[in-house]
Amino acid sequence: MMYRLLWLALVISLFHPAEAKPQLRWCLGTFPGFYGFNAVTKQPEGPSVLYLQELARRANFTLIPSEETPSSRCFAQMANGETDLMINILKTGEGRADIHYIQFATRWPDRVYYASNTNLRLDTPGQLATMTLATIRTYKVAPEIQIVLDNMKKRQRVQVDSVLTALQMVAKQRIDAALLPSTQVQAVLKEHPELAAEIKEISFPENLVKPQPIYLGLSSHCNCPELESAINRSIKSMQADGSSQKIFAGKIIVEF
Repeated sequence: MMYRLLWLALVISLFHPAEAKPQLRWCLGTFPGFYGFNAVTKQPEGPSVLYLQELARRANFTLIPSEETPSSRCFAQMANGETDLMINILKTGEGRADIHYIQFATRWPDRVYYASNTNLRLDTPGQLATMTLATIRTYKVAPEIQIVLDNMKKRQRVQVDSVLTALQMVAKQRIDAALLPSTQVQAVLKEHPELAAEIKEISFPENLVKPQPIYLGLSSHCNCPELESAINRSIKSMQADGSSQKIFAGKIIVEF
């Protein structure tokens, strides 16, 4: 009898194999303070990596990170279905039609960084309008600040490729100031402590510049509503048991 039961179980398993976990291809590059690639192992590391690994465990999918890839290429791959997932992205208006946005936190507003040997006082974003400002080419700023930038002359706006470049320009007073995410600035200053004494920062009150939602992005080509629901449930469970707070340690606002 036992042998017949074992034989029956084997037959059932052959015709009804256990479903494999869905795989999500994660496109990522370098985002100081959140994710990057280890110089020795070439593997991704950082709080966002730990967060997605735990999220994958709870939502029961396999996470497959890419090699280091510029964000512009990641968005292109999301659009054509070459990749499935991005993290730490912002949404302008309704966002992109090729991305399903899943909020997992909010981010602190950008701060104004300027040379420490200059005197600068700012009370409202509108006062930025007369300055020469640097921003990161692929980063979005808060809507309340973007309105000011959109009305500035082109010569007043300098787009650079990295937070380090922006801070160096500030320290050398090649520009009046830079608009940068504070968490990325902190990460860069750990690697370049000589810059810390050369810059100061100003933050606007929350009633003038609000924290922004930040999202996971699923490619519309994924067509995986059940997995999307599982990810949403896992985000809430990680908030509830304190895992999100522990992983990000104040770098972003995980209660929203």
